[in-house]
Amino acid sequence: MQMTENTGFTIRDASPSDARFVAWTVLTAIGRTAEGDEMERLAKSCSLPDTLYSYRNSRLAMDGDKPVACLIAYPGQRYREMRDRTWKEVWKDEGFNLDEIADETAAGEYYLDSMAALPEYRGCGIAPLLFSDAFDRARKLGLETVSLIADLESPRLLNHYRKIGFEDKEKVLFFGEEYIRMTINIK
Repeated sequence: MQMTENTGFTIRDASPSDARFVAWTVLTAIGRTAEGDEMERLAKSCSLPDTLYSYRNSRLAMDGDKPVACLIAYPGQRYREMRDRTWKEVWKDEGFNLDEIADETAAGEYYLDSMAALPEYRGCGIAPLLFSDAFDRARKLGLETVSLIADLESPRLLNHYRKIGFEDKEKVLFFGEEYIRMTINIK
């Protein structure tokens, strides 16, 4: 477990028992309600070792024993394989053709997929802590580029990423919405 110097939060790997919190993170990050059948399918997928939103790809910020935030991130080389498996389990009935959806990441990158904090913990310094942890993990894997996609309709978030050092790369169409692909070199 990693202790932070100034926030008092710790960071740890998620486990299969954290699958519901990881699923909540994904649904919160995409603006969906974390309940019902979708939540159940996603939680099941998060408990598996080889999906996009697997507990294995998730790091939790903890306040004592309580998970308060999560960042899901992974190397890009297995993206399509994990994406296809995840979509078949969770959103197969949504009518999307995965071949028409832009890839979020590629080999050679460490991709920051989804992040969310409980409402009462937003603005407490957890996001920089999780980003720093993700950058360290990418370096340990020998990756120098970290990437993400951001909603063009969220200027506050875009400015936050730019302040961290992310640079705009290209616009991508993702599930019918336009996003900006951003990267940062962390070597």
